[in-house]
Amino acid sequence: MEACECEEVKCPPPGAPAWVMTFADLMSLLMCFFVLLLSFSEMDVQKFKQIAGSMESAFGVQRDVKANDSPKGISIIAQEFSPGKPEPTPISEVRQTTTIETPNLELLKNKDDKKGDGSLNIEGQQKDAINKAENNDAETESIIAEMASKAAQSEASVSEINEAIAETIVKAKQKRLSAEYAKQLNKQLETEVADGLISIESKDESIIIRIKEKGSFGSGSATLKDEFYVTMERITEEIANTPGRITISGHTDNIPISTARFRSNWELASSRAVSVLDYMTRSGLLDPANLEVVGYADTQPLVPNDSAANRATNRRIEIKLTPAVKPIFGQ
Repeated sequence: MEACECEEVKCPPPGAPAWVMTFADLMSLLMCFFVLLLSFSEMDVQKFKQIAGSMESAFGVQRDVKANDSPKGISIIAQEFSPGKPEPTPISEVRQTTTIETPNLELLKNKDDKKGDGSLNIEGQQKDAINKAENNDAETESIIAEMASKAAQSEASVSEINEAIAETIVKAKQKRLSAEYAKQLNKQLETEVADGLISIESKDESIIIRIKEKGSFGSGSATLKDEFYVTMERITEEIANTPGRITISGHTDNIPISTARFRSNWELASSRAVSVLDYMTRSGLLDPANLEVVGYADTQPLVPNDSAANRATNRRIEIKLTPAVKPIFGQ
């Protein structure tokens, strides 16, 4: 009887597999591990923004950009072309013809000034330069006309063209004045030039007075000879009558020098230039603010240093005078 009752009772279904508990424990441990990693990490905000920006650019993320004015269309035809003059024909047809004309620069300037982009009025600039130029002559006007024609083909601004025109005119006047002053100095210092003590020439926009070593300095010395003071006095008096910037440069040959006073040709060249400068400033005829001294040693020879005569030619003092010219545009 008991055996039958046991057979009728149903057994409960089997539970979850045994590996489930192990899997759950493993997931819990992994979650704790990643939480710990996140808590130890540091966030670089700047790099994150850079990455986010690059991602936006890569995937084409769009954003709204506020505009004060709605965009307006631009008529290319209106900008590049102008209507031709209509002419009637015997067959009652209206035709128009076009001619090649130079642009009205004055009109372009007024139009561009309304835009505020500072465009250039070449014709007005040319007239203004001619009116402001001092001692107008054919050379000055031709220079301005040439500069204006070049400026019309460029996209330079008004100030840039002003500077270019002013610089060109100033250089032209300096070159002309240099040639005139060089002739006057050669006439005034004719005796010194004939004796071979100095030479005078006009080069570019400057006058160069070369004081040769003959009679001016002793060998390896930076002290002016007593008999050369008269020549220096005459040079200083004539230069004082020619306003401008004065540069005194010392030059030597390529034979190295090493004495108790001068360790190299650089020191010798600079010291000789300073000696000339000192004499000229002590005369009181020149403004020290317009003087400067440069030592070139043997870096700028007039002739190759391949003979005694050529080396003597390269040993010299050069007085470079750049005449002062009044600015054209009141600079």
